[in-house]
Amino acid sequence: RPPISTLFPYTTLFRSRLKNGETTIADHYDEISVVFIDIVKFTEFSKTRSPEEVVQLLNAIYTEFDKIADKYGLEKIKTIGDCYMAVAGIPNPREDHSIMALSFAIEAMNIDTRIIGYGNFTGIDKINFRCGIDTGEVVAGVIGEKKFIFDIWGDVVNTASRMEGYSEQIGRAHV
Repeated sequence: RPPISTLFPYTTLFRSRLKNGETTIADHYDEISVVFIDIVKFTEFSKTRSPEEVVQLLNAIYTEFDKIADKYGLEKIKTIGDCYMAVAGIPNPREDHSIMALSFAIEAMNIDTRIIGYGNFTGIDKINFRCGIDTGEVVAGVIGEKKFIFDIWGDVVNTASRMEGYSEQIGRAHV
């Protein structure tokens, strides 16, 4: 596996700020785009598969998402079960954040035919995703001491999450 600093570039950025004596790392971003992508019917799938198959499929999907996020300059914030959360415009603000977020979402939601080759996922002929994207301002920062985490907060995060939950299950981004 590659070093943690290459998997999560923001950890290097914020680790250096912590080492320089900052005790509270909190930043405000005026214009970013948040993306939530969820696997449709994943809970049903996971009930009929071994733990190894569940983790293997999630790892295959998220590995592809990570590559696509890098391609479009998005920062992966976290995974929440079978939901992937990423942001465009953090830590480096960019004017085309919404275009990059939508480009990421479109490509990520079309990985289903490539994923099948990652393992023995018999019975899977198509993987469907729901997606929500919203644009606006957020607060971003590092919380925790023992196991610190970089996260973002704001109405835009809540709205993007809700939009994902209400989006159609046919691979379209709800923006």
